[in-house]
Amino acid sequence: MKTFSKIIFLFSFIIAFNFSITNIFGQTYASTNNTNAKIKNLEYKYIVTEGDYLLSISKRYGVKIQEIRTWNNLTSDALHLGQELTIFAKHIEEDYTVKANENLQDIASFYGVTPNKILEWNNLKNSSDITAGQNLKIYILKKNADK
Repeated sequence: MKTFSKIIFLFSFIIAFNFSITNIFGQTYASTNNTNAKIKNLEYKYIVTEGDYLLSISKRYGVKIQEIRTWNNLTSDALHLGQELTIFAKHIEEDYTVKANENLQDIASFYGVTPNKILEWNNLKNSSDITAGQNLKIYILKKNADK
């Protein structure tokens, strides 16, 4: 029961202070109570793998099945292994200040994104371009946005 109480406290903290956290499964939780939050659509190229279907992909990215159909000119729900789908998923833009002794991998792991994505979002060439005190833009997937 103590663990459950800690989890409830943690989620209350996230909501109250507009804080985000990533669990060990790479799922990021972010408060969306911040009325100043910037929302941005980011484009993904998704490659269909065995067991994928439109519903599972739509849930993964927090978009509607019909949106996936429209973006990809699909006339049916049939998917094929290796098929490339375009997904436009809503993200919350967050400003992050790099701390002393922190590296790109640490930041990427915390947010559940790849180091390359952080470099791309901030127009940086390599991880050595990251310095303490630097502000970075991080984009957190906003699941089930506007459903």
